[in-house]
Order: sequence, then structure tokens, then C-alpha cells
Amino acid sequence: MTSSPGRPHPSSHEAAIAALQHMVRSRDFAALPETTEALSRIVETIPPNDPQRSAAVNNLGNAMHLWFEAHGSAADLDDAIKYYREALDSARRNDRQRPLYWSNLALALFKQGRRSRRAELVEEAIVAFRQALQLSSRGSHQRVATLVQLADALWLHAELGGTETDEAVGVLHEAAADAPVDLPDRPMLLLRAGTTLLNCFSRDDDLEKLNTAVQLLYSAAEALPAGADSRLAICRLGIALRLRFDENGDPDDLRDAVDVLCHAAGESPHGEGILATLLFNLAGAAVEHFDCTTDRTALDQAIQVIDRSVDRLRAGDHRFASVLLAVSELQRRRFALTRDGRTLDVAVDFAAKAASCTDAPNEVRCCALRVFVSCLLCRFEHAGSDDDLARADAALAELERLAPADGPMRLGCWMQRGQLAMREHEHLHAKTALNTAITMYQRVLAAMPAEDPERAAVSLELGNALRRQSKQNRRRTYRLAYTTLRAAAQLRTAPAAARMRAAALAGRLAAETGRWEEAATMFKLAMGLFPMVTRFGPAPDAAQQHELSALLADTVACAVHDGTPKRAVELLEHGRNLLLARVGGAADEHAALAQEHPNIAADLQRVRRQLDYLPDNLLAAAVRRKAVHRQRRLADEWEQLVDEVRRRPGFGQYLEPTAFEQLSGAAAEGPVVLLNVSAYGSHALLVTAGEAVGLTLPNLDIRSTAKHTRLLLEANSAADVWAVLDWLWRSVAAPVFNVLSYYHVTAYGRVPAENQRWPRIWWCPTGPAAFLPLHAAGLEALPGRGRSVLERTVPSYTATLRSLLRARQADFPAGTARDPRVVLGNHATAHDEARLVARRWPATKVIELTESTRPTVLTTLTGPGPVHFACQGTQQAHDCSSSRLVGADDSPLALADLARLRGSAEFGYLSANEVTVAQGHPPCSITQLLPLLHHVAGFKHVIGPLWPIEDDTTIVEALYAELDDQAGLNPANAAEALHRTVREMRRLHPHDPRLWAAHVHVGP
Repeated sequence: MTSSPGRPHPSSHEAAIAALQHMVRSRDFAALPETTEALSRIVETIPPNDPQRSAAVNNLGNAMHLWFEAHGSAADLDDAIKYYREALDSARRNDRQRPLYWSNLALALFKQGRRSRRAELVEEAIVAFRQALQLSSRGSHQRVATLVQLADALWLHAELGGTETDEAVGVLHEAAADAPVDLPDRPMLLLRAGTTLLNCFSRDDDLEKLNTAVQLLYSAAEALPAGADSRLAICRLGIALRLRFDENGDPDDLRDAVDVLCHAAGESPHGEGILATLLFNLAGAAVEHFDCTTDRTALDQAIQVIDRSVDRLRAGDHRFASVLLAVSELQRRRFALTRDGRTLDVAVDFAAKAASCTDAPNEVRCCALRVFVSCLLCRFEHAGSDDDLARADAALAELERLAPADGPMRLGCWMQRGQLAMREHEHLHAKTALNTAITMYQRVLAAMPAEDPERAAVSLELGNALRRQSKQNRRRTYRLAYTTLRAAAQLRTAPAAARMRAAALAGRLAAETGRWEEAATMFKLAMGLFPMVTRFGPAPDAAQQHELSALLADTVACAVHDGTPKRAVELLEHGRNLLLARVGGAADEHAALAQEHPNIAADLQRVRRQLDYLPDNLLAAAVRRKAVHRQRRLADEWEQLVDEVRRRPGFGQYLEPTAFEQLSGAAAEGPVVLLNVSAYGSHALLVTAGEAVGLTLPNLDIRSTAKHTRLLLEANSAADVWAVLDWLWRSVAAPVFNVLSYYHVTAYGRVPAENQRWPRIWWCPTGPAAFLPLHAAGLEALPGRGRSVLERTVPSYTATLRSLLRARQADFPAGTARDPRVVLGNHATAHDEARLVARRWPATKVIELTESTRPTVLTTLTGPGPVHFACQGTQQAHDCSSSRLVGADDSPLALADLARLRGSAEFGYLSANEVTVAQGHPPCSITQLLPLLHHVAGFKHVIGPLWPIEDDTTIVEALYAELDDQAGLNPANAAEALHRTVREMRRLHPHDPRLWAAHVHVGP
């Protein structure tokens, strides 16, 4: 701010300058009169044309500027401006201090304009600041200070009705970008610039500004020393990262927000004002991250930090209720993972405390009451206490009193009133509750914008309520439910999962009343959304697998009822391939897209994630309108991206079912029987070359299928197994062979003649039928008379038609290595099997599977030779993703590991397989382990047992004798070899199918 004039009166002038500098630093103005007088005398002694005069006059202006700072007199500031102007007028063009003179003049004009609210003075200050910048060196401390002051002037000018604030934002950003590392004010400048850009984004939704804000706030947090300012920077950084997630859908932003906010909250001292804001945003980021990814690590981390920090909140903090509310939401998410009722009790208690904070703002109390009701309804579902319903009713009454007459809070109240009424109807059999629920849901829908993405969820609730009412055969109720759900399913702005469920519910409503065409239409719409849910969302857990499998089964059943069996085959194949890709890690078209066009695949993932994630929070009306606009933009972007993919070679049918004409090639060597079990009828879809037949199987209902599957998996005797095989013959195999014998003359209607080539058949059981031994179905009482699948055909299995087609196309030339590799696991006879294989093929390589050797095992298995898994396979009957092989140290080799082997091996044998039926979970799976090895790992042929058997080495030795062609293990005729082996075992043990009915072949 001060400048040196040079030669005249050096001692007194230097003393005056030193005094000015001291006053600027200390704000002690005691020496100001004496200093001003000295500077005035110095100016009087310098001639007008002397080059040193400009510096002296500038310093006199500085003195008058300090008089203004000390006393606030506008006249002093006018004098300062006068002297600054004179300094500029007298300065020569080559005076290196001209940038300083312009900067001092600009600052004085800015202060006078701010004091007087005169826009013309501010405009003059802006011109002067720009002159100073033109003359200053980039990166200098003075230039950075001038940029900051120019930004302040631009803000003031905008406030006085002048220009927009965008230029001020840009100038402040430039100052932060130019600030040298050694500038003491740099960290606070970064914080200010980042905060400014963050506020600008909240106003104009400019994503570039938000990205820059994140960068600046990161830099500020790193540059600031540990303390309150550092925590302020981190708090704003956490907010910026949450906002950026809302824009680009990247959960890594939420993960980063949780990390930095945890750090700041952990260091915040007792009673610090910002702690409540830190904890609130930490909980919000953790909840959003869990809702988006289902990953619990951030959730657990946040809960741990908040548990340690809540007691340090300042007494009487007005944000205390918001923090309690956030903790409740965290605990409710943890309950969703653990199903531990104690966790839910904690969530209820925190929500109750938040709702009872009468000194909290009205909006916060309303939010707390809504969360409290949600927790109570959740706990009622879990524990069934009527008291929770009563407390929810009282909380809703208080919410109705506090909530504004219109707006989202009132809509939320109506929504929860409907949910409460539904539970009263379902569990307490309240007669009027169903009508109340319907009225509430209809009221919510009537108040929502037409494209509000939340409409799908509300419509689903209303559809469920109307479905119950329509069971009284009210045609009008059915039509209202159907049209409401159809509109929800077609709502582009809504999440795909909600739309899919709405379409499925509409289809089920139609199916329950025999309206098959309408049912098929809605299920077709649901299947159009199926890939968006399965391919782009989190991997489905067991419950979601069951839901998706049931939807797929119902879709297929209704397509058959509608007279379109080919369409049924297309949809079943489409759905199964999607589920197997998501659950088992099998390759699919999206994986191929990611490999060939990674950028567009990443864009699809990003847009889908954003479109399908709606924060579970309460939004103001303006924010809700913004959300509708955002969802509409994302829906347009999604459709454009899908169209772009479909224009790429090889991806013309992206996300759509494969045409039946392509799929039917799987039946070129024999029919493929797809077994579908649904609440709306069970069917065998008989696929032959170019044709499909839908065969109704009335005895294969869900209950009977589950009963016989459980009987098989828990069999204690040969009689139990025979009971299943007998039932399968009468319910499935015999009707299938009757139809096949009609289409294929007599090939499938009798025992093949001697020396005649046995016909082939492939089974593809799904859902509840996944574990049934269809290959061994038959009657015990009539051996040798063709009353058995084994006596008429060579049976095999496949996971899908496409996997069978791929296996046929897999080429293993004659010179392919055929020396087996044996993987030793925890199976009791593992070492006996290894010796058995090595005796027949001495070049056999044996490797033990353990936690430490897993990478080596996987590397070893990437070659094309046969693989003998001398280990235990395990699977839970209700969860396909639980399938795994067990190593010698009981460590698992999971599906994701096996997916890395895709297409590398020609043959795989699994020694043992155990399927467990969990209590409360009926057997129902996408498929069983052996077809998974074929489909996911890509083995061309797979052989193994469906259940544990006592003497498994006998079949292994007989089978390998069939497959030994002197050059190694040749699996080309693996199905026929197993068929001969099993029939021989059946001849030796005709009354004990446990010894021969377990082994199956999967593949061509």
C-alpha cells in the first residue's frame, strides 16, 4: 500500500513510511496525525515535475485512507482518492509502482461506493482495478490481492443493480488459481473461492462450477492448518461432494465425503458450532452411499464416528434434532442389513428424541416425525407390536398439525397415513382401513406433477390396495388399478425398479382375472425394464433373486396363455441370461460393450445409476421441480445412449431379447425342454428346430414342486428318491415325451432299438424346479419298458439356450491338450480320485485348492485340458449366488472366480455337490451349480452329481474308462458315456437310485 519516494529527506520519509506500515499491521493509529503532517511536508518539498513526487503523494493518500479507517469520515476518503489520482497523474509511464497507485485508487473508490451505495463510484473502482491488473505481474502477491478486491467490487456492483455475478466468480477463481504457494492468505482464499463457486452452483446448476469448487475446497482443506478453518473447508467439501453425486451419480464422491467428514468430525472439539453440520452431512452421505450401492463400509464408519461425537455437541445447538434424525436414518439402514431388532429400537429412540425437540425448526420436526413413523412401521413389520401402530397414528396426527397445508411435507403425511391404514387392514383386519389407504394414495397422486418420479412408488402402493379390493370382483376397481399401474410403468422419469414392479403388479392383476392379453402386455413391459434393474443396479441378494425369478416365471406363463410360446421362450432366455450375468458374473452383451466401447458403457452406467436413484429425503417444492427436470433430462440421455449403442455393429439388439429364430438353433441335435413354474400355471416349453410348443403341466404347481424338491434334497432312503422320480415321470417327463413322439413320430415314444443311435434331449429347469432330477425320471415298477427318461433318450442339461449354442461353437482342435488337471479340495475321497486319474493318465497335474493357492489354481485352469474338481460344491437352494467350490482348507472358490475361466476348458468333473435348504426359504434358484460351471466358467462339458453319494469313485472310474481314447481324456461323447455308465449302474442297483440317479451331464 505504501511506496518509497527515494532521495528527499530520507530519514524522516523512511520514518513516515515505517509508521504507516506499522499502523496498517497493528491498527494503532496514535501516530497518524504526526505521520500525516510529515508526509504533507515531504510532498510540499518535491517539485511538480519530479519523478519522486508520485510516490510521496500516494503515501499521503495512504495516510488519509487510514484516517478514514480510524474515524469513518467520508471527507478523509475523498482526500485519499484525490491524492491517489494526483499520484497517477504525476507518475511517469515507466514508473514500476503504477499498478500500486491504480490498486490504491480502486480500493478507495470501492470503499466510498460501498459506503454511499453509489454505483458510479463502484464502476470507476472496477475500471481502476482492471488497470492495475493490466500492469501487474502474473503470480505476484499484489496481483492476487487486486483480483480479490476486483471480485468484491463486482459483487457490490451486481448488488447495486449492475452486472451479473458470473464475472466476479471468475475473477475470484482466477485469484485462487494464481495465488502462489507462499502467499499467507492462499488457504483462506481457496476456501472463499470454493465456497463462492459452491453457492453459485446452488443457484445456476453449472456442473463446471461445482467441479471447480470441489477442487478448490480439497486444496483449501489440505493447505489450512488443523483447526476450525480446516474443518469448515472439509464441511463445505462434503456438501459439494454430495451435490456432485446428485449430478453425476458417482458413488465414489459419497465415499470420499464420508472419509473427509469422518476425519473432521473426529477432530472437532467439544461444543464447536460446526460439529452438528459435520455430523448431519456425514450421516446423509453415508445413507446415500448405502442406498446407492448397498455397501455397508461407509455406513459402519459413519455410525462409529457419530456415536463418539454426539456427546460433544454444543448444548442448545438448534441443529441437535437434525443430527438425531440423521442417526436414526443410519440405524434404520443398518437394520436393513442385520435384521437385528435392537438396531431398529435404537433408530426408533433417536427419531423419537428428534421429534420431541420442540425448540427445533418446524421443518426439522416434521422431518423427524416422518422418520419416526417410518421406523415404527418398519418395527411393526419386524416385531408385530400393536403399540407401534398406535404411536405411529399419534405421530401422524402431530405431523398433520405441523405440516403446511400443501407441499411435499403434507404429501408425505398422506402417504404414511395410507401405509399405516394398509397395515391396520392387513394385520388388524380394520374394515375401513383399506378405503382410507386408497383415499390417501389417490390424494397424493392428485397433488403430484405428472412427471414426478415418485409417482411410480405411490402408484404401486395404490395398486396393491386396489388389488385387495378388486378381489371382490369389482370390475371398476380392477380397471382403475390396471390403468394406474400401467401409467406408472410407462413413467420414463421414475426408477426402473419401481416401474418394473408396477408393470408386474398390473400383469398379475390381469392374470388373476384371466385377462391373458392384458397380462402378457404388462409383463412384456416389465421385461423391457428387467435389464435396467438387473444389469445396472446392485447385484441382487437372495430375496431379490426370488422376486426377479418369480416375475420372469409369471411373464412366461402369461405369454403361453396368450398363445405366444416363441415369445415365451425369448423372454425366459432373455431374463435368465441377465440374471446369470449379474449373479454369476457370466459374460453378456454389456460386458462386451464395455470391452469394445468403454466410454459409452460408462455413460450408460452413470445415467442409469442417476436415473434409478431417488434420495429418500424430504424435498422443498422448488427442489422437487428441479428433480423432475433432472429426471426428464436423464431419461432423454438414456434413450439417446441406447440408440447410439444399437447403431454400433454387433449391438443392434442391445438390451432386447434374442429372436427365437436364433435361439432355436440350440435344438438342432434334439429338443430342449424349458421348465417354467408359475403361480399362473406351469409349462414345459418344447423347443425344436424352428418351433416351440407350450405344454401345460397341471401337476407341476409351486407347492408340489417345492415339496418334492425338499424331499429329494433331504432324502433319507431310496424310497424318497423313487417317490420324486415317479412324480417327475407322471407330471413332467411322460407328458413331454407324448408331445415329442407326436412331433418326431416314434423317436421319443419308445426304447431305441439295438444299434440305433439314441435320441438326445436337453432339460432346462428353472426356479422351483431347478434341482429336480429330470434326467432320471421314471417308474420303479416297470424297468426296461421305456417308462424312464434314461430308457428313451440320452439326457443332458443346459443353463440357457445361448450357453448350449456357445458350447457347440467352442472349437477344441484334435491337438488340444487332454492331460487332466486335478484340483484337490475338502472332499473325503479327493486324494483317492487324484490317484485314480493319475493312474489312467500319468501326465495328470494335481494342485491343492487353498486360500493361498487360489491365484495359482485359477492360472492353472486357464488352459484347455480337462479339469477334475476333487472337491465339494455347495449351494443354498434359495440363493444362486451362494454357489461355490470348497478348498482343502474350507476356503471358497466363488462364482466370480470361476467366471475368469470362461471358455478355456473343454471338460469339467465335479466330485460332490451339496444343496442345503434353509428354514423358511423354499427351494427356488435361477439354476444349480453344475449348469453354472457350464454357463459362467464356460466348460463345454460338465459332469457331476446333484446330491452327495456314498460310492462316487465307482462312477468316476467307469466314466473315465469310457472317455479314455489312449491319447488322453476325450470328452467329445461325454453325454453318451455318462448315459452308458449310469444305465449300467442302474442295472446293478435297480432299487437304489441314490447310487446312479445323481449324476448329470451339462453341455452339447
